[in-house]
This record gives sequence, structure tokens and C-alpha cells, in this order.
Amino acid sequence: ATLAVTNTNNTGVGSLRYVLAGASDGDIIDATGISGMITLASELYVDKNVTIKGSGAGSLTINGSNVGRVFNIWTVTVVIENLTIANGQVTDSHGAGIYNLGYLTLNNVIVTDNDVLSTGSHVIGGGIYNDGSLTMNGGEVTNNSAHDQGGGIYSVTNSILLLDGVLVSGNHVNDVGSNGGGVYVQSGSNFKVNDTAIVNNSAKTSGGGVYSEASLMMENSLVAGKTAVDEDGGGLVLLGAGNTVALTNVTVSGNSAGVGGGGIFVAQTALNLNNVTITDNTSSDDGGGIVTGTMITNMKNSIIAGNTATNDLWGGEDCRGQINSQDYNLVQVDTCLF
Repeated sequence: ATLAVTNTNNTGVGSLRYVLAGASDGDIIDATGISGMITLASELYVDKNVTIKGSGAGSLTINGSNVGRVFNIWTVTVVIENLTIANGQVTDSHGAGIYNLGYLTLNNVIVTDNDVLSTGSHVIGGGIYNDGSLTMNGGEVTNNSAHDQGGGIYSVTNSILLLDGVLVSGNHVNDVGSNGGGVYVQSGSNFKVNDTAIVNNSAKTSGGGVYSEASLMMENSLVAGKTAVDEDGGGLVLLGAGNTVALTNVTVSGNSAGVGGGGIFVAQTALNLNNVTITDNTSSDDGGGIVTGTMITNMKNSIIAGNTATNDLWGGEDCRGQINSQDYNLVQVDTCLF
């Protein structure tokens, strides 16, 4: 059945909360006829297989009012589309915008200005905490923060995270030892990124843009303007024994790291670069563009040039480590072993 949301009230007949509470599996929650802001006094709990349709991300906002989480998704299959999720705030917990344990698809949804705070606990996933399956088609994850890991998105061990046509921007983690300003993905996860811009995120320690302990396939995407303040991998940190990462048609540019790998830092992970440009990145020590690990890095039809290592301890302006050239590459300062 299709159930209509008829007002922007927090509670009461016709409110989103009221309609969700009365929904059954398979229902469509139709909020396309309203606009403005739904200001919540507490989180919305979703425990049915439903689709929630908004009137547009620029027209309808679900506002957490900085008093709690916005959506808590139980172990169900949920689609949310065409709305904004904003101003969620939790303390000593995870996922201020969305806490997901189910199979969640977000279509043209903006997740913005959500914050995870701590009084001493380890807390993660400022915008979204994913302990299930999360697919984003279009939309944005912007200006979210977490005290520890995953300012924009945190995806746990053996989860699924698929980003297609998403803007991930302005997210940050600030505590000592915090990683993954934009996205943090734990080991064993299915992690794929396509047609996505991961820009202007920051981490106090490593992985300003992405910190991944999982295998990753990234295509047709931009990783730019990230900062890892204290340690490695301004743009991307790629870790994990036995993992394989493939970057195809990707630009990594304008990132910086306090130690190594201004653009990319790799350890124990096999990396394949195809039609990749790594340029204008900076590190304080070495590997301004990329630091590779003990596993092989293959490179084809790619460019590593115009990067800077300001302290350059190992002669690695553009790269440090071993790269296997598969032809048609340009490396400005050849300090890697080919």
C-alpha cells in the first residue's frame, strides 16, 4: 500500500513518524506532497521493509535538531529517496544521521551536518554507520564529523558499501588516532566506488579521504583536497594482507599527508592503476604522490607527476616503493623501482 505523509509535524496523524509506525512490509511511505522541514524530537525507527519517498533533497529535510539520531534502520530492506537527512547528533554512540543494520538504498539523498560526539568512548560514523548493506545512488555525504573514525561513512567488517555518483565532501575526524575523514571501511567488506567525488575531507591521523582495510574497486572518480594531518595517506590509505585494489579512470590530486603518501599510502595490498593521474599531492617525508607496500603495484596508461615531498628523506618526490610498469606511463621523478 501507499501511505501518505500529509504534514511536517514530529508526531501525530499524518506525520512521518505516525505513518512509519503503522506501516507494513512492502508499503510505500509517500512524502512527495510535502516540503519544508520535519523537526524531530527523537530518532525515527524503521523496522519494516518499506520505501520512503521525499519531494526532493532540496525540498524536504528530516532534521535531527542536534538532539538525537535521524534514522535507525533495523535488519530490514529499506529504500529512502529524494530528501535530506541533517543535524543528527549522538554522544558516545555511532551514526548520527543513519544507523544501518539492514539493506539500505539511498537514492538522491543528502546526508549533511551530522555529528558523533564523545565523552571518552570510541565513536564512529558521523553521517552514516553501516553494519549491513548500503548502496548510494547520487546524493551527498557532506560536512559530517565523528570523534574517532569515519567522519562521513563508517562501514564495519564484512559489510557492503556501494557508492555511485555521490559527493563525499567536507567530512572530518579530529581525535588523536582518528582515520578516514570521508570514508572508513573495515576488512572483509565489499567496497565499490563509481563516478564519485571524494573531496576536501580531513583526518587527524591517516586517510583524509578514504581509509580502507578492504578490497576496493574505484572507477571514474576524483579523490582531491584531503588532509591527513599527523601520518599517512592524505587521499587514500589502502591496507590489508590479501586485498586487491583496482583504480580505473581515477584522479588523485591536491592531497597532503603529515608523513608519507600525500596522495596514496599502500601497505600489504595489491594495487592496480589503469588510466590514473596522481598529481599535485604533498607529503612531509616521502612519496609525495604515492607510497607502495610490499605487494606489487601495477601501473598502466597512468601519470605520476608534479608531487612534492617537502622533507624528502628517501628521494621520493613522486613515489616511493615498487611499481611494475605495464607501459604507457609517465613518471616525472623516477624514484620508484620499476
